Amino acid sequence: VKPVASAGFLEPDGDGVFRRTDGFDTSGVEFVGDFLEPNLEKIASLEPDLIVGYELQEDLYERLSGIAPTVFVQVFDRPLGEAL
Repeated sequence: VKPVASAGFLEPDGDGVFRRTDGFDTSGVEFVGDFLEPNLEKIASLEPDLIVGYELQEDLYERLSGIAPTVFVQVFDRPLGEAL
């Protein structure tokens, strides 16, 4: 599995930052906006095979699943690698 994009959070200077990615190679992973308001058009343009989100994005499920099969996982109570 090779992630092609991820949401994260925006620094005050506007730079996008991925969260909880220590130990993961994020080179080549495109930033698609804030994790609570990802850029759906950008996600769709990448033609993902699968979208993995987390439970706080529940209100986005219908729109994300219109782009590609979508699953939500609980990521905050365990290490990211284990959650995925």
